[in-house]
Amino acid sequence: MATKMGKKEIIQAVVLADDFVMNLMPAETIFPTILMPVINVPLLDYLVETLIKSRVQELFLYCSNHVDLIRAYIKQKKWLHISVSLIVSDACTSLGDALRDIDTKGSIRGNFILIRGDAFINANLTNLLIKHCTKLKEDKGAAMTMVLRNIGSMNGSSLRQESCLVVSDKSSRKILHYNVLRKDLNKVKLELDWFLNHNEIEINTCFLDSHVYLCSPSVLPLFSDNFDFQVSSI
Repeated sequence: MATKMGKKEIIQAVVLADDFVMNLMPAETIFPTILMPVINVPLLDYLVETLIKSRVQELFLYCSNHVDLIRAYIKQKKWLHISVSLIVSDACTSLGDALRDIDTKGSIRGNFILIRGDAFINANLTNLLIKHCTKLKEDKGAAMTMVLRNIGSMNGSSLRQESCLVVSDKSSRKILHYNVLRKDLNKVKLELDWFLNHNEIEINTCFLDSHVYLCSPSVLPLFSDNFDFQVSSI
């Protein structure tokens, strides 16, 4: 892993404890999403175990709400093979604000894993990290690898409201367009340039955003330099 991802590179991850969407209101006003139990185990525990399996050595947990609860929970945990640090901000109201604040802290030193706090994952991300780093060497303009989940047809599914439109280059798998499909959306505009500038493109509406992003060192400065950026802007 060290030779493929960079000599002696420490693998870091950032977990955003606030999802900035408030899907669980009003529950989230009294208890943090990241500590909500899934089969009697807090969501944070699943995330940490996944990161340990993926050989992450440093985890930064970013939060602006329920700070005392989260700090107390971290303090009583005894995770091995990973250090967990809390980054606190009172003024953060969006994902972009959070990433700009993290950039000013200077804690992230290379490629890193970014996870939204409402994500539920139990997969080993090691191979995806290797592919991400390989892509960065092949394409100097690449910044982020989005981890999408293909769940097939969403007709009649409760997940339909979270479905997204993904347009990508079939050979390079570069995302040309990404957008969450709104309930009131009756038609989709397809750009002519997608077809003129690429031999083959794929148009897919069967993907869900897993809220896991593999980021290059250029991601945080991009957010700092562009105050209207969100993850889908990259």
